[in-house]
Amino acid sequence: MKKEFWRKSPLCNKCIYHSPEGKRPDSIDPESIWKESCHCCGYSFRPELEEAEICFDYKSIENNPAEDKAQRDKWAKQHQCIGCAFYETNGLSVYIPLDRGGETAKLAEWNAERRCRGYVHDKAHDKNGFCSSYLSINQWAEVQACPPLSEEKRRKWRELTAYNIREGIPGKG
Repeated sequence: MKKEFWRKSPLCNKCIYHSPEGKRPDSIDPESIWKESCHCCGYSFRPELEEAEICFDYKSIENNPAEDKAQRDKWAKQHQCIGCAFYETNGLSVYIPLDRGGETAKLAEWNAERRCRGYVHDKAHDKNGFCSSYLSINQWAEVQACPPLSEEKRRKWRELTAYNIREGIPGKG
């Protein structure tokens, strides 16, 4: 399931975006006590919620992008995420051709609205750890082939996610 920004992950304490609870001298009110939060997404964490298994926005304090990506990919290869249209930029190539205004706007939209932020196991919907937001790249192409903002597009998306929840990862028996 797509990460809810207000959930912490085990990587947070080693991330450049992590802000511990306390005063923040660079804030508009340097004397206030601020909640623990993520500066990447701009949300305070809700400590009563279960942690996400991983955050795909994680950047290490050492600022080593290649190592950070390798860590994410190692985790994703053990899960269905690696084949999901919403992992990193997997499904972006299906999404961009629909834009007539240039790739930059679509890339920003992909990163803000489509790309999965991390994995949170939703016990109510995720059968045997299967992500209820998963779509393969081919399934995502089917959704994108429907007219924009149409009921047909919404129906196709619901149909494919319901199928995946019921049957598991497409092509993985």
